[in-house]
Amino acid sequence: MKRAFNIQAIVWHEVKQLIDVDPIHEALNTYLDLSKYGTGIEYISFTYIAVKPENTIHNNDARYISYSKTLELQLKLSYLHIQKAESPQILEMMAALFMVSIDLYAKLDIPDFNTSAFKRDCEHLFESKGWLKSLANR
Repeated sequence: MKRAFNIQAIVWHEVKQLIDVDPIHEALNTYLDLSKYGTGIEYISFTYIAVKPENTIHNNDARYISYSKTLELQLKLSYLHIQKAESPQILEMMAALFMVSIDLYAKLDIPDFNTSAFKRDCEHLFESKGWLKSLANR
C-alpha cells in the first residue's frame, strides 16, 4: 500500500545532520488516514527547506494537483534558527511549520477535504509526541 505522506528535506550541507524528517514521516503515515477527511487529497508530499538565506533556487511553494489528488508543499525553515538549535527544538520547528502549512490548503481550492478536522488531528498527534506545545497555551 502506498503511504499517504512523503516527508523529505532539501538542506544545506552544514545543517544536514540536524534535520531528521523520519519521526514526522512515520507518525503521519502510522496514525493518520487521509480518506477520513474526504476524497480530495490522497497524497501529501511535504518538503522542508533549510538552506542559506541567499539561496534563491529553493522557494516556498504550495500546489494541488487535482487529477492525482496530490498536495505538494515545500516550505522554508529558518536556516539561522536551525543552526543554533538542538534536535528537540528543530523537531518542534518542523511540526509547527507543518501545522502552519495546513492553513495554505484553503487557498488551493481542494474539493471534499475537511481541513479543520485534519488540522485538529495533526495537532493532537504532534502534541502527543511532544513536538508541539498546545495551541491553547499560545
